[in-house]
Amino acid sequence: MGRPGWISGGFWSTDTINYLISWLGCARQHGLPISYLGGWNERGHDAAWYVQLRSALDSAGYGSVQIVADDSGWSVADDMAANASFNNAVSVIGAHYPCAGGDGGSADTCSSTTTAKNNGKPLWASENGSLDMDAGAPALIRSIVRGYVDARMTAYLNWPLVAAIYPPTCPTARSAWPPRTRPGPGTTRSARTPGRPRR
Repeated sequence: MGRPGWISGGFWSTDTINYLISWLGCARQHGLPISYLGGWNERGHDAAWYVQLRSALDSAGYGSVQIVADDSGWSVADDMAANASFNNAVSVIGAHYPCAGGDGGSADTCSSTTTAKNNGKPLWASENGSLDMDAGAPALIRSIVRGYVDARMTAYLNWPLVAAIYPPTCPTARSAWPPRTRPGPGTTRSARTPGRPRR
């Protein structure tokens, strides 16, 4: 996630936390339930900031909102293992593109670390995707299956499911109106992939 330019103190600041609390209030006002928040997209982490975010969420009545950290790799689990407050603040350990080849890769194998697996928190492929709508389907399905078998990941966030970019994307439409889309094999095959056990 990013932040508005008017926030002072940089991303890892109380201003950003206040902005997120305000944003959650706006979402709540419009009936949008928010279940998860993360830190700065692919920029590592500041353990104290995550602890402060957890405290602010709880104080503002958002105790059910879970925190995902840190979308940069599995090394966050090492820091969580060494810092009980940080570990307690985070609900989900997430990594972007944890399968072979990364963004758009083959996904023949997927990885996490022993420390991440032993933490006991859910492990997520918190960003995957950027695959061709048709040719990318096998890698998409491999990353879902191998993600659980190899790395014990229990969630897979694929993007973009729908995108306003030129083909190949996931679903395609011949025209913007009337909206008629054609789901690609990645969408239909992932819908048929058996669910993995929940932790």
